[in-house]
Amino acid sequence: MNPYLAPCLAALTAASSMALAVPLSDAEASQQLKRMAQAARQLAYSGVYSQQLGNQLASFRLTRQADNSSVHEKRESLDGASWEVISTGNDSTAYAPDPRTLLIAKLSAKKAFPRLLPENPADLLPFYTVRTLEDDRAAGFRCTWLALEPRDTLRYTYQFCLEAKTGLPLKATILTPQKVVVEQFAFTQLQLGASKDKLPFRASFPMSLSLNPPSTSPVEDRPATDRPDPRDLPTGFKLLRDTKRKLPGHPLPVRHLVYSDGLATFSIFVEPAAPEAKPHLSTKYSQGMMHTAIHQQGDSMVTVLGDLPEATLQHIANTLRIKP
Repeated sequence: MNPYLAPCLAALTAASSMALAVPLSDAEASQQLKRMAQAARQLAYSGVYSQQLGNQLASFRLTRQADNSSVHEKRESLDGASWEVISTGNDSTAYAPDPRTLLIAKLSAKKAFPRLLPENPADLLPFYTVRTLEDDRAAGFRCTWLALEPRDTLRYTYQFCLEAKTGLPLKATILTPQKVVVEQFAFTQLQLGASKDKLPFRASFPMSLSLNPPSTSPVEDRPATDRPDPRDLPTGFKLLRDTKRKLPGHPLPVRHLVYSDGLATFSIFVEPAAPEAKPHLSTKYSQGMMHTAIHQQGDSMVTVLGDLPEATLQHIANTLRIKP
């Protein structure tokens, strides 16, 4: 399919799906979301899936196996730079032939389709409604579409096509409040059950990078008295991390705050503005569902990065209060 036509066709499909939507009660929604999250995390399966961001299309091979003690996973890029991410339980490591590709692997690993829901997806119900849509097929399997629609206009709508027998997400579509498709995932090949590969989790590259989150309590790393205050956040977003550290390419330490509602996540970076920076500068960068808003506030430069609509991130950047 022409990649320029795919978003248009997906938007038409999404619009027709909404017309067939059947709302679920909180109990029904919780059951469906739990089934979906458990299938993505606990089942053994292997296959190839595609990811589309705008006009860019990429493919990945995914292998997962489960035993009595843990779950093992290997995710490999099939287009462009070669990299892989190997996980055992909650421990993940990226492997690549060079440092630059390791960074690409680190960024790509943040969107671990089909594991897009949190472990406790019922926590999302105060902020999203859940509806069932029409039946479909993907990679030779029957599936039914399920939509998570935000209760405000500040987040994305997520649609998942769940395999009939297991609840495993076979497709995922992310839409803006205007029902424009910004990102899609879909299995093109899928085998349910253990892989026939005898050594599926052996690394292919010499260089590695641990992707494990810090083991300390990150919110306590910085005092709340001088914490930048996002005064008008969407309902449900909680602070997960507050640190101050040196970043590559930044001469001074950068304050870094991370917020999430359990599904969407964004970061706030605050640093001294460069002397040559223009006052009141606001710029935006977008790729798929990820956006960046940059805003200068006095002597500080604020950068907000996350998987929220552009307007939401820009509002967060513009209304952030930096304490003296």
